[in-house]
Amino acid sequence: MDLADTKLLHLLHLYLESLLEGQLPYCSLTESNYTFHIFAIDLEWEEDIGREGVVEAQLGSHVKGPIVLTEQDPGLSSIVDVLGKYLTEFPGSAILKKWVSDLIESAKVACEEANVPFPSPKPNMDAPVTSAPSSAMPKLLDKASGK
Repeated sequence: MDLADTKLLHLLHLYLESLLEGQLPYCSLTESNYTFHIFAIDLEWEEDIGREGVVEAQLGSHVKGPIVLTEQDPGLSSIVDVLGKYLTEFPGSAILKKWVSDLIESAKVACEEANVPFPSPKPNMDAPVTSAPSSAMPKLLDKASGK
């Protein structure tokens, strides 16, 4: 994983941490829409499409519906660990990088809408995020507005 990816994962962690500490309603791990804390790849499927393909395909299977950042959801925060692990293994994966940038943008919007102060990245840990939503990614929706 390169330095830019490390910076982006750090930024994503800061934003998700701020949301979890903010004024958002809480849901328990059993109510979570995200199962990234138990992320595992299917070994049989890996034989068919390769390890990187399985990781990329299975990310979406750990989300029940669209990714919504309007609740304190402990299952979602595990995504940083999952993405970090597999970006280290597959540093050139455009889909994994897209997950990171889309989640950062969604977390920014959720912070703004929930009036949660934006966390300040530590010096030299800020990196620009510029990407458009991908049709291969789950839509990042705001539960309240439906957008």
